[in-house]
Amino acid sequence: MKTEFDTEGQLQEYPFYQRYGTHPNLRIWLDMGGAEGVFMEKYARVEAERLIHDGFVPGEDLMLFLDPGAGHSQRDWAGRAQAPLLYFFGHIGEPASIQLHGDSVVGINGPLKQLNPVITYTSGFVQTLMNGTFHVEDPDVLRVWPDGSITPRALGSTRMFLQYGGLTADKEMRVVDEMPEFVKVTVQVKVPPSTPPYPSIYAGFELPYCGEGLYRGSAMIPHGLTFAFKVSRGFGLHEKIGTSGLNRRSFTASSEMDLFYEVEDWDV
Repeated sequence: MKTEFDTEGQLQEYPFYQRYGTHPNLRIWLDMGGAEGVFMEKYARVEAERLIHDGFVPGEDLMLFLDPGAGHSQRDWAGRAQAPLLYFFGHIGEPASIQLHGDSVVGINGPLKQLNPVITYTSGFVQTLMNGTFHVEDPDVLRVWPDGSITPRALGSTRMFLQYGGLTADKEMRVVDEMPEFVKVTVQVKVPPSTPPYPSIYAGFELPYCGEGLYRGSAMIPHGLTFAFKVSRGFGLHEKIGTSGLNRRSFTASSEMDLFYEVEDWDV
């Protein structure tokens, strides 16, 4: 899927692939980071659902991993490289732990929220469970479907549980009346005086030049979307950070935000 923000800051999505709807004799690994910005988890989920419709079986010839907090970077891809290698060429071992990731607040009116149950194995293999059995203490408040989708029913709080083999995970959930589909995020970046005036730079999304070493832009971001990034002038032209223990910047679009970043130097 190709995604971009138009001149009004609205997110536009364009299919950028061709599907064949077949089930060849092969195995498929799908993964996505939870902080890749407009490279959204939902795209991997949708493709997994389509592959299941084609005849692929989760946990057998289809694996999905939604990596919580991982950005769109070689460092994050390397951090989960062991999983597909074990799946294709090794032994994944036995389930050792399970964790429930995802928002703990959902709105009766608002965007769809979906849990991400991550199972870690004795070998270091990891996967997102695509078909779980959830139990909710108070089903009048909400329902959780096997794919982790949440249907809010009434205002209130409840705890939900997931059991997988001998493993159990639980999460406290709260239902509110309304949550926004999108929130406005404005980002301003100041660059060093020695920086040539580029037409735009990237800090989660594209920011146009507005003069005197400043770049500024706004976008309507899907609620709950997380961006982890370095300010960039283009492919491979990133800011140099890390001297203060910070190796990248991040934000989650949970409410209207006005962010300011200052680039100290470029990594050249």
